Amino acid sequence: MKKLFTISVISSALALSSCSKFEEGGFVSKADERIVGTWTLAQYMRNGNDETATLYIKNLQEAYTEGGTLTRTFTEKDGDPNTDDGTYKFNDTQEEVKIDGVSSISDFSSNINSVSSSSLTIVKLDKDEFWYRYTNGGDTHEFHFKK
Repeated sequence: MKKLFTISVISSALALSSCSKFEEGGFVSKADERIVGTWTLAQYMRNGNDETATLYIKNLQEAYTEGGTLTRTFTEKDGDPNTDDGTYKFNDTQEEVKIDGVSSISDFSSNINSVSSSSLTIVKLDKDEFWYRYTNGGDTHEFHFKK
């Protein structure tokens, strides 16, 4: 009887851990599949406030490949196109993405001179939306992307 109970507890724990979700939606276990693709910025939040209208940059996109490559493109304030290539890797729990080789975005908005982070906390990741946040310079930045 003890053996059956132990097996039941272990099975339940495994089932619960494999079904864990991100804060706003999407299964953590599918993060490596779901992140692949090109994502377009739909909304930018700073400290919980929508500041999308203050952005100087336009058409921000992030493209993630299965091989761990990240390409960020956008149009700068002066109208020049910008492309930056780097790499990404999930942490052990697949709830954070570590970024390397992609530089900060300068002249970002009327309220923020530049933004950057090497560690993104995933808030939502499903087949249509990818949201992440990070804290930098005392501000919490949250980016909402759509496919």
